[in-house]
Amino acid sequence: MSKDYEERIWGHFTVLHDAGNVKVKELVVKPSHCLSYQKHSKRSEFWVIQSGVARVVKNYSGAKDNDHTTILQAGETVSIPVGNWHQVVNIGKEPLVIIETQYGEACDEDDIERQFQ
Repeated sequence: MSKDYEERIWGHFTVLHDAGNVKVKELVVKPSHCLSYQKHSKRSEFWVIQSGVARVVKNYSGAKDNDHTTILQAGETVSIPVGNWHQVVNIGKEPLVIIETQYGEACDEDDIERQFQ
């Protein structure tokens, strides 16, 4: 596999474009799997659902019990501002495919803080 492809417990991602302060990835999330509840201090993200059904959880304030949940399907989008807690869950029976555009001061894998619920 290419160095731009990484397997994860939830599925895999492929880096499609990397220009330092902008990165585009294709995320493929297995059915009944999710990414960790996380936030980033140096980047925002914009997701386009390519296929599948996603439950997206966002928390604008960081306060416990202030999560907002949205169900998204193919063609729908969501913006995740820098510093916002967020998570995506594949609630469908098929792989969930997301095109993720990261943008900001730095778009690297080290800019992540996870919270385990």
